[in-house]
Amino acid sequence: MDKKEGAIGHGALSRLLIRLSKTYDVFAPIEEEGLDQSIVRFEAVGKDNVKRLNLRTKPSFSAKKLFLPQRQPMLSMRAGNGGFSHKFAEPLKKPQLVFGIRACDLIGTQRLDRVFLEEPEDPYYRRVRENTAIVGIICHESDDYCFCDSVITDEIAEFDAGKGCDALLRASGSGFFVKLITDRGVALFRGAMLKASAMPLTRREPCRRMINPTRMEEIFDSAAWDEDAKLCLGCGKCTLICPSCGCYTVEDESLLRALGERVRHWDSCQLASFTRVAGGHSFRDKREGMLKHRAYHKFVYFKKRFGKTMCVGCGRCTKICPTGIDMVKVINMGL
Repeated sequence: MDKKEGAIGHGALSRLLIRLSKTYDVFAPIEEEGLDQSIVRFEAVGKDNVKRLNLRTKPSFSAKKLFLPQRQPMLSMRAGNGGFSHKFAEPLKKPQLVFGIRACDLIGTQRLDRVFLEEPEDPYYRRVRENTAIVGIICHESDDYCFCDSVITDEIAEFDAGKGCDALLRASGSGFFVKLITDRGVALFRGAMLKASAMPLTRREPCRRMINPTRMEEIFDSAAWDEDAKLCLGCGKCTLICPSCGCYTVEDESLLRALGERVRHWDSCQLASFTRVAGGHSFRDKREGMLKHRAYHKFVYFKKRFGKTMCVGCGRCTKICPTGIDMVKVINMGL
């Protein structure tokens, strides 16, 4: 009978990921050297980089690209013989494994689920979701930007119990405690020689930052929006790095004279072109309106529709903003 809980060392875990890469496209947090600091992001795992696996640090970028690719072919088109034909694209060539995803990123993906798996369902997103195995890891501390305790406390507790995961990890001194949740999780770790060990019930360090979105209706007309808007460059980094932003645009691209491709690309409500239509009219052309729309979509509009805030409190938008716009300070204005 397969063990449901156990422990695995760092070396055995690396060997397991290499073995799984024969069956899955395995993605995990890999540390890379940047210009002035190291960057941790989800990358394909192989023999050349498995030693740079970093499950201690929250990734600089979310895992969104693995569920909603930044560029996703939808169909190919061909003209010829007086006619026109098309073929729908297959999103995944083989199943993928997202290894080491944290609560904020998985819950952000579940926010995307509410949009892409509601009627009318997105078949491309559905195929990726169904063919993705998930191994989560429990956070043991927050960073200087996290405020997840303010918005997803109950869902973090559910994640820590294994909801949404096939298997769950918690770091220990010599490796990781492992809890196997589903049959797929059991299959992933089969043959990994798990030692007999139970996952400890230790509490995560609480976030050092808190956000209070309860006054959003009151601050809609505040002059403070203008001050923050003056800082905004309209670069869209905040939405592109966000685990729950799923806006996209669709374009037809010409490959050769008789060949073409329909492609979905990420888009952003913070870009000037986002609401521009034929004739050049833009329905939201003021920087203040764009900034306000993003905040209210995150904390008001999405919640009215689905009962939860769209924001998951990872704080990456604040960290990456080149002019230092702080989501917590924006929402907490006047407190």
